[in-house]
Amino acid sequence: MPSLSPVPLVAEMDWPTAQEALLAGRKIRRVGWKEPDACFFIAMYDEEYLVQRMADHSMNTVILRGVDLRATDWIIVREQ
Repeated sequence: MPSLSPVPLVAEMDWPTAQEALLAGRKIRRVGWKEPDACFFIAMYDEEYLVQRMADHSMNTVILRGVDLRATDWIIVREQ
């Protein structure tokens, strides 16, 4: 699985802007996360799920917490 570029594609943004990027098919992450290869993306199964790819490349479905929804350090990342 490809690693993620440490260089964001755009400047930091708030959750509503990051959510728009997700819905457009982009991968996003927070700058403040300790795991540099962790990111969120939407996976399509029977419904849409928010999935987090961890640094070890495992996948987890996610429910965002208030701290993430209020954060302004979301960035779009790209795979190398």
